[in-house]
Amino acid sequence: MTKQNLKNSLSSITELLGNNGIATENIQKIIATLKPMTLKKGDVFNQVGKRTDKLGILIEGLLIAKYEKTNSTNEIISRFYYSPRNIIVASFESFYLGTKSNETIEAIEDSYLTTISHEDLNKLYDQIPEMNKIGRQLAEQSYILALQRIHQLQGMNVEERLEDFYNSHSEIANKIKVQHLCSYIGTNRNALSKLAAKRRK
Repeated sequence: MTKQNLKNSLSSITELLGNNGIATENIQKIIATLKPMTLKKGDVFNQVGKRTDKLGILIEGLLIAKYEKTNSTNEIISRFYYSPRNIIVASFESFYLGTKSNETIEAIEDSYLTTISHEDLNKLYDQIPEMNKIGRQLAEQSYILALQRIHQLQGMNVEERLEDFYNSHSEIANKIKVQHLCSYIGTNRNALSKLAAKRRK
């Protein structure tokens, strides 16, 4: 990660906080609470079956969230994390409720984040009331993305899901592996090859 990328990221965070009415001195307090985190390709942000105590803001890189289907060893990719579309990295249920995570979040390329612990975030909520607005926004964003994913899986066929992927995630189409795409849209390599050939016509 370059110093310029880090500077740009912190500037974006500062702008977000300022736009939500947080005073400059409190912005500095929040920035000071954030901790840097580096993930090499293949490293995990959080592991299925373990409690997660951190929320991340992705500065650079690409991560996936995945889970195993019941009574199956097949992994399902539920979402991608990358800038600027989806930069808040967390297993939200585990983070907010203290339960064991039902998913693994893994870096599929070298990635860089800033993180905050659940304890530190709650302290900021207590110390800076305006932070609660941002917390609600994060929760709403997570809820909306979850609803969109449910609609995609339940309301679209495989071909429609493939089109939706290219419409929504064109920035990472050349970065992910074929098995990642198959897992995300719920198909196999042969079917994907046929769909890809059809799209090229």
